Amino acid sequence: MTSNPWLLLEKYADLRVGQTMQRAAEQQRRCAAALRQQEAIDHYAQDLKAKSNDWMTSGTGCQAFLLNGVQQFQTTVQAVSVTQKSNLENLLLTRATALESLHTADLYRRRIAAVADRHERTLKQAAQKLERRLEDDLRRGSSAWEDWGEH
Repeated sequence: MTSNPWLLLEKYADLRVGQTMQRAAEQQRRCAAALRQQEAIDHYAQDLKAKSNDWMTSGTGCQAFLLNGVQQFQTTVQAVSVTQKSNLENLLLTRATALESLHTADLYRRRIAAVADRHERTLKQAAQKLERRLEDDLRRGSSAWEDWGEH
């Protein structure tokens, strides 16, 4: 076992930060994908609306039931867009939570690292004091031995 018990917690904190960072990156990837999907849906809906307006205003002789089908399809595309916007909002909230968790995990890691460093410094200082004390005792002991040898 290590002389610094904080090192284990420091490793755990590093692991936690790594895992949280992966989750935040995954949420960012999902948000970007959902945003691209939303843009594609909106672009498709605009194109469909423009085409259906052209069909309705032009004298192409487009039958009423076809126009009705186009209008229903437009309604469906709009409903998909609304659902996608809701999904995107949820993903944005989840991403915000993941980023907040990452920030919290990083703060925890920094605190643990500071405590581990402080503990390590304390151990080094204690070892240095002990070494100085032993050296002093050896010096005193050898001078006492020399003093005894002179008698």
